[in-house]
Formats: sequence, structure tokens, C-alpha cells
Amino acid sequence: MLNKLTLCFLLALLLGSVMSCNFVAQDADSSQAPVQEQVVQKNPVNLPCFSCHSYEDFSNAEVFPHDTHREMGLHCNQCHIIKSHESMSLNGGTCKNCHDLTTMKLSLTSMPASFNHENHASMFGCGDCHMDVFKMKRNSVRMTMDKINKGKFCGKCHDGKMAFPSTNCNPCHSAG
Repeated sequence: MLNKLTLCFLLALLLGSVMSCNFVAQDADSSQAPVQEQVVQKNPVNLPCFSCHSYEDFSNAEVFPHDTHREMGLHCNQCHIIKSHESMSLNGGTCKNCHDLTTMKLSLTSMPASFNHENHASMFGCGDCHMDVFKMKRNSVRMTMDKINKGKFCGKCHDGKMAFPSTNCNPCHSAG
């Protein structure tokens, strides 16, 4: 039978390894980024998660510009709510600190359009549109009405069945 000292050591080791993965308290407030108590590491590869998980799996700039946000001093747990080995979700409140996510004006063409992000976000989760339909990188794709009418981008939902058809111009393109 193990002696008490060995048992305590093993218990402490197990507890330490489980706790090293948690970055955020269970009841994270999404209205404000969590206060960072530790110094942000310049090299995220040294974070506890990446001692077991591949850093390359989480650093794909095609999906999201993580390096840009890290250079601004953001830490993983300010954007992600991580419950080790259980779940990971986005802390949408952090995005709103720098980005206007209410109504977006798309004005690169002679037919400017408005997109009510706030309205869509109230009906759908972030993962419903991002990263599959829309990458979260500014100017990463060229959206055209031809692509939309063929079921890409907004046309994935605006097909006349799930939402009004993309051929109905007025809801997005207005004279004002």
C-alpha cells in the first residue's frame, strides 16, 4: 500500500496538471475581457496547452489572424473561454471592445449594402457563419452578387427557404 507522502504527492501532481489547462473562471463575464494577472508570454508555444497539444493546429492565419491580435497584447483567454478538456467558446464581448459589430456598411461598389451583424448574432451562434462561410480576416475574400446568388457567403442562408432570397435587393441595398 502507498504511504501517505506518496499518495499526497500523486494527488498534488494530478491536481496541478488538471489546473494548468484552465485559463478562465467557470463564470466568465462576456461583457468584459477577463483581467490578465500574468505577464503575456511573447511565445505562446510555451503556454500549458501546447505542452500536449500542437501549436500549429491553433495558429492557422487563414482562419483567424491570431498573430495580429497577440501583437496588440491580447492573451488567449481574453477571446476564448477555455474549460480544459471540456469545451472552448468565444468571448464575444472582447471583439466588441475594438470592432463595431452592430451594422456594417459595405461600400466598395456602386451599390452599397448594409449588414446588421447584431441582428444575425442574436439569431445564430458565431460558428454558424464563421469560419466556414465567412473568414474572420478583413478583405480575405471578394464577395460578389454572382457568388452570393450561387449560394456562397450570404447566399448560403438567403436562398428563399431559410431566409429571403439574395435576389431581393432592397433589404441589403437601399438608396439611403
